[in-house]
Amino acid sequence: MGYKYDSEDQIYVDYITRLGHVIDQYDKLNTNEKKFKVSLYLSVLQSILTYLNEANKRNPGMISHVFGLDSDITLMNDCWKENTYHDRSGTQENKSLENFITHLRNSLSHPSKTTEDDCEETGFRQEEMSDYIHKIRFIDTKTNINTKRKQKSVIELTVDQLFALVKNLIEGVSILNPSDNDTNSPMHNHR
Repeated sequence: MGYKYDSEDQIYVDYITRLGHVIDQYDKLNTNEKKFKVSLYLSVLQSILTYLNEANKRNPGMISHVFGLDSDITLMNDCWKENTYHDRSGTQENKSLENFITHLRNSLSHPSKTTEDDCEETGFRQEEMSDYIHKIRFIDTKTNINTKRKQKSVIELTVDQLFALVKNLIEGVSILNPSDNDTNSPMHNHR
């Protein structure tokens, strides 16, 4: 079955809706083999955040529409551990859903090793090395080219918070697809 196109002749809403179905299928998978649920959710998160970041450029406010429930704001406030980013004028960046999504996306999409000794590298990593992943730390760093100030955003998600975030985002994006506003939505009743 081919992708459904939206009013802007794009397939991304349907693509994300299908990722929700993939997660549902994976969660129902009954196997004795090693499962890689966190890796699957990180991949899906990166796809969703890339879409939202680009869609928000075309339609400012899209992120708040998709990801604006009180539970989403609570999650953001609980998980956003540090933010020293400033805008071009040097003003402290405000704590907003759009900035939260952007920093998460940057940490997933632009992993890099920094040469600055006192600045962590951009990317994501498992906190507390063990056989099981319990928490992921997302770091987005750069030097502001105007002020030469080093900037960093740190977001920490437990795996349960990661799973909830991905499911909430899928449901929020799926609502944008009028043909999936019924109980066939992959994350129906998660919101």
